[in-house]
Amino acid sequence: MAQKSPYVETLRGFAILLVVLGHVIGDSASGGMKVGDDSIWRYIYFNIDKLQMPLFTLIAGWVYAIRPFLKTQNFWLFTKQKLQRVLIPMLAVATIYYLLKALTGGENGEQPGKIWVLLVFPYNVYWYLPSLFWLFIIAGLLDKYRWLEKIEQLAAFLLAGILLYKYQDWLIPETVPNIFSFKGAIYLWPFFLLGMGIQRFNAVLSEKRFVAGLWCLFIACMALVQLVWFQIIGDGYSSYGRNSWLGICTGLSSAALFYSHIKIKALVWIGGFSYTIYLFHSIAKGICLQALTKLGVGYLLILFVCGVIAGVLIPVFIDKILEKWKITRFVFLGKK
Repeated sequence: MAQKSPYVETLRGFAILLVVLGHVIGDSASGGMKVGDDSIWRYIYFNIDKLQMPLFTLIAGWVYAIRPFLKTQNFWLFTKQKLQRVLIPMLAVATIYYLLKALTGGENGEQPGKIWVLLVFPYNVYWYLPSLFWLFIIAGLLDKYRWLEKIEQLAAFLLAGILLYKYQDWLIPETVPNIFSFKGAIYLWPFFLLGMGIQRFNAVLSEKRFVAGLWCLFIACMALVQLVWFQIIGDGYSSYGRNSWLGICTGLSSAALFYSHIKIKALVWIGGFSYTIYLFHSIAKGICLQALTKLGVGYLLILFVCGVIAGVLIPVFIDKILEKWKITRFVFLGKK
């Protein structure tokens, strides 16, 4: 097995921390800490929103490229392994989350009798995992037929992926159901592919000109994000949607962080539990925020700090417990 890079593990810890921060704050005034659009917390969310999932997916692509599908492998065995690792834990944890929501009011229409939707449609934060599963399968198929052996091939698929996502609304009507979160896979594919490229074609993509250009693009994108937020340019939120050119370029250029070569032990440690944190952080932070609210705690900084701590440490504690038994490792963590 390939040696883990402390720099990438630091980045993984940073990425999952951004995910937890974003979900604690909430994507609207009705979620998370329930902050208004004119709050400093909304400004923080606005800055990390187009970084968290792209960066997390860039790392997933990089990790896949270390242990890709090999032509000598059995593709169905490869698919089974990814299903076990990604989809089974998703269904197990999403079921718990869904039932908790249903039993506490079902703010998104959760009802025990409709739990079957988890098998077909993306649900809450768990939309990411079926999308990620598709990325592994698509990448595996491309590797099976040796269509990603050259950097030119990867560049062609990357460009096609960017254009497909940018013009997805034209090509795929909104009325088409998002079955098995395939639309999420379209969104994430360019980031996954770029992460693969950084690992697979490291000699080329580590050249000073490429890295300098990537950093310049990243800094320029983040500067433009500030101009959008303060309404100096664009139309606010609509100018910085996921499929806006600024949103796409911000996500892709965050790959510059791969070349920062920063090692932070705390983030390396968090990165080691990133998958479990993703699975359980929404349950943990939700319980924490609800408990604090019922206790009358309204100070947002306390809600934020406690929500983030709960979203990180409770999943780590759960991981330690689940690791003890084979059945819980398999069902909730996707491990043998």
